[in-house]
Amino acid sequence: MMARGARALAWARIVAGTAALCAACAEVRPVASVAPTFERDVRPTLEARCGQCHGARRPAAGWSASRFTDVIACVPASTDGGVPDAGAWPSRLAAALARPDHQGLLDDAQRALIARWIAAGAPAARGAMHPPGFSDPRSADFHARSLRSQRWAPMLDATRAEACGRCHEGSPARPAGVTGAAGDAPSCTSCHEQPGGPLSCGTCHGDGERATPPRDPCLFPGASPSAGAHEAHLRASPLHASPFTCETCHPSRTADFTGAHGDGVVDLAFDAERAGDGGTYDPATRTCTVGCHRQGGARPTPAWNELGPMRCNDCHSSPPANHPRGECVACHAEPDATGSSLRPGPLHLNARVDLGNGNGTCTACHGRTGDMDPWPETGSHTAHRAPSGGAPVACATCHTVPTRTEDPSHFEAAPRAAVRLTGAAGARGARPMYDTTTRSCAEVACHGAGLAGTRADVPTWGDPSGVARRCGQCHGVPPAPPHTTRTDCASLICHGGEVALSPSGPVITAAGRALHQNGVIDYAGAGP
Repeated sequence: MMARGARALAWARIVAGTAALCAACAEVRPVASVAPTFERDVRPTLEARCGQCHGARRPAAGWSASRFTDVIACVPASTDGGVPDAGAWPSRLAAALARPDHQGLLDDAQRALIARWIAAGAPAARGAMHPPGFSDPRSADFHARSLRSQRWAPMLDATRAEACGRCHEGSPARPAGVTGAAGDAPSCTSCHEQPGGPLSCGTCHGDGERATPPRDPCLFPGASPSAGAHEAHLRASPLHASPFTCETCHPSRTADFTGAHGDGVVDLAFDAERAGDGGTYDPATRTCTVGCHRQGGARPTPAWNELGPMRCNDCHSSPPANHPRGECVACHAEPDATGSSLRPGPLHLNARVDLGNGNGTCTACHGRTGDMDPWPETGSHTAHRAPSGGAPVACATCHTVPTRTEDPSHFEAAPRAAVRLTGAAGARGARPMYDTTTRSCAEVACHGAGLAGTRADVPTWGDPSGVARRCGQCHGVPPAPPHTTRTDCASLICHGGEVALSPSGPVITAAGRALHQNGVIDYAGAGP
């Protein structure tokens, strides 16, 4: 940080340069004994010369010539890297006036006025009721410091003799019978423009519409060190697309500063839903011990003022200890293919371990996007979900359906599901099996195993030909004895309306699908 003397010297050169513009004047005017103020001298000048672009409404570059705090604001990322103090700061106004396209905005006398105002410490105003620094956040006389020392009583208690509302519009409390401002006293909302006026959270904690720390380091240099990691928690990032709320770490507060609000003590009350049970903060080391971070990683208790980014492996190992094998993307929606970074989304750091899209049902990982049907679209799933010749096949026929998401059997074969053929697949004494190498099923009752005189079909998973769905693929047409040799399957004597004849041969009707491939030989429409 540049020392006060060095900054003052640098600013003195700017002032001297501005004053030198008057050196060619034929007449040397005496300098007024009373220093200029923003409200009386500088603001009218700037509004007249700069207001066309930098007016009060939608000012260019967000800089208003009518707003005191804008005019004294620092240049972003100032060259000395330091936090300025009164009378020696790299002002955005001075930087703007030095630009070639702004050279003709002010005449020599107006530039000299600005230089004298800056040299005097850039006072906001001089009034009969308040000291010059009453509106200046950098001043020891700043009104917020005075109000805080009194627990904001003049602002909140309309019965006090020094109540703000006696003179100023926009004060939260107006004394009875006071209906307007006193003289030219400005309204509180002329500076406190956010909803809630002076009681807006950004008035004390943040900056304008931003209700949370850090504060403007130019106007409130002492507040910057305590801002810590607020911004990292409260803005969306690849680690948490859903920002944390203030209530995640602090108890909720009323806006009237009653109770603990405004007592100068920062109270912590971690939300167990996001931070886990038993979250603590150590004020000596400024470290948090919360479930958001303490999951077996390399940095389980980060310090509040450690502003470096958190990375995979800091909170939990990647993969975590005792984690099922397989790629992250097989079960989780937000990691990249390597598991080394995240895509922005709402699921990370939400105090839950979410699978798939996090909806908590089988469709979180299985099924079609936006559909609540858990059937995948891969391989031959669609053919089993809605067979042309039978009833839908239950998931439990081919897989062990977990009773809980975290059951070990649910992940043991990741990234592919384990196949265990049961139920109708093993009817009639069949011993079904699945070959993971050839991805084929053998001795499956659904495909003809256990039928007399029939050699069961051995379908391949994902075969697009549709051969496995043809009549005659699983059993003969007609089947081998003891089945009759008659081929009029639609006869009411045997199968009735469950089978129909077409030019290409028999087909299973909609009514017959409930009975076909159900593991039971049904006659004349009779159920099992």
